[in-house]
Amino acid sequence: NHIHAANLWNKLGKQRIERRHEGRLEQLVQRTLDLVSSCNAQALANVAHGVAKCGLQARVVHPLFVAVAEAAVRGGLAADALFAAVAEAAV
Repeated sequence: NHIHAANLWNKLGKQRIERRHEGRLEQLVQRTLDLVSSCNAQALANVAHGVAKCGLQARVVHPLFVAVAEAAVRGGLAADALFAAVAEAAV
């Protein structure tokens, strides 16, 4: 579910990712796209931060960042709440 996916991205963002795992991470990006619409502000922040820290190619992660932004807007998340969640996830 979206909670596990967000937590996984949060943990992966703190790891040193080897290039040989990029194919699996690309699969995870695709699966996460299916879950983004059900994420709250904290989960969206964890996904965005973790994905960014993994250093995947922009062509792979761009659709996910777009989906996270769209989910935040659709969900009516206040900018302050989302920024606070991103800041907390970054720690």
